[in-house]
Amino acid sequence: AGIELTIGMGNHDRRENFLEFWPEYAARSPVPGRIVSTVRGVHFDYIMLDTLDQPVETDKWITPGVLEGEQRDWLAEACRKATRPLLVLAHHPAGELGEPRKGCSYKSARIFGEILMGKKDAPTKCCGFIHGHDHQWYVTQQLLSWQDSRIGLTACLPSTGHWGDIGFSLLREYPDRAELSLVQYDYFSPRPPKEGSAPNPAWQAIVRDRAGARCTFVVP
Repeated sequence: AGIELTIGMGNHDRRENFLEFWPEYAARSPVPGRIVSTVRGVHFDYIMLDTLDQPVETDKWITPGVLEGEQRDWLAEACRKATRPLLVLAHHPAGELGEPRKGCSYKSARIFGEILMGKKDAPTKCCGFIHGHDHQWYVTQQLLSWQDSRIGLTACLPSTGHWGDIGFSLLREYPDRAELSLVQYDYFSPRPPKEGSAPNPAWQAIVRDRAGARCTFVVP
């Protein structure tokens, strides 16, 4: 169909298995040992981070994400040097991106915000952060500080079918903004209802309440 596809690492993935089929991702990653991608859109640039904390055991996975030193330093530099509106993406939410195996403290979450958007007197071109992992659509507005009127905007994408909000999101670019809209067609947790059973009214209400939801990332 001529559609360019960029894949990011999730908490259930194995880099070696992925690279067996798509070795070009490693060749073009700006961070050695991580599958990081940069994509140029019409009006926006995009960075897909690799937040996978991969265990040694092949039959296990680690749920929280990481943003280790080399990738964190590269991201900070990329945000500082960006000349076009920028959106950063990852599988894990920003609040989980601490050091490996240690989780994320409040301090590291604030540092992550400063990396993306820069300080008040040295702002970046980053407009926001998009992630998955939580299987629910939600938008957060993080006040960077009481002295800074800027808002750190993040959006969580729905699940494509495992559990939670079921659907997808569509991002449309404009010169002054990018609009992320939710297309949701189901909700279930922890698993779909059995065939022939009555619909769960609480689940149906969630789908109705979230109809038409969107998140607008404004160009700074």
